[in-house]
Amino acid sequence: MTKFESLCSAYKTARDTYVSQRENGFLFAQDMINRYIQYLGVPRACFRFVPTDPALKAKATKSILGAIHHNDDSYWHLGLQLTLFTAPKGYPEQPILVVFRYKQIADQVYDVKISDNDPGHRITREADADYLAFFEFLQSNIVRFFENGLQQFSSETPALKTVGLVSR
Repeated sequence: MTKFESLCSAYKTARDTYVSQRENGFLFAQDMINRYIQYLGVPRACFRFVPTDPALKAKATKSILGAIHHNDDSYWHLGLQLTLFTAPKGYPEQPILVVFRYKQIADQVYDVKISDNDPGHRITREADADYLAFFEFLQSNIVRFFENGLQQFSSETPALKTVGLVSR
């Protein structure tokens, strides 16, 4: 094998690993989001997937795979916009954006964050307790924001609010 062939072989191995991790990550994201939607009991009309990459159109609704991108922080990012309301089919409505950041750290194990200052949550695929603990963390942060941050919330001007560790 020539030195060049060795470089090509190393590239192929790295590329195959990346593609495998990307596919596994997409499957994990789909599973995590499906579980979260079920956990919340949110109607289909009250959520959509949005890209968090500024280069992509954030206003456009995407498929879950179309909203995922790999960021410089080595995490995959996925935006889930929830539309909250005071009464079903009533106004006012308030969209919030939850940004899920995740990466595979071991076989079937992912580190999931919702902000830069979130220490992260280890979720093992098929471990219901891991998902539940993360969803409870997320729920308590959103509820705490509305309970304690109403003054800040009311003074924000952007249409898409920042909620605790949830970023826009």
